[in-house]
Amino acid sequence: MTQTCCARRVTPNRGEIDYIIRAAPFGFISSDGGRGKNDSGIGALAPVKEAGIAGAAVSAQTARMGDGLSTYLDGIIGAANELAVAAGVRIGMTASEAAHLLLRDDRRLMSPSTDHPAGAHTGLRR
Repeated sequence: MTQTCCARRVTPNRGEIDYIIRAAPFGFISSDGGRGKNDSGIGALAPVKEAGIAGAAVSAQTARMGDGLSTYLDGIIGAANELAVAAGVRIGMTASEAAHLLLRDDRRLMSPSTDHPAGAHTGLRR
């Protein structure tokens, strides 16, 4: 099961947004691609929020685009949707800190067989 992913691409296009929604991670972090015209580089944050997925983007100035490991290790959050903010993600924090917050977010649904967060690593379900 995918829990949180640091995308290796810039903020996903429509087809990739559909893939993220189908994969149903608890959250994703990608690059903002330099934001672009009309903030199109962070355009994925709203549709994934509507699907119940927390999303954030690192500033393209802080991590290599197309490199998920650099996104995780070097990236600094530059944008986040409301679900990510509710989980504690803040502009200016590292992507690795944000990813850990998304993994610990207790608003996630747990499977009926898991009655406490200690078993969350194998029992969490979206």
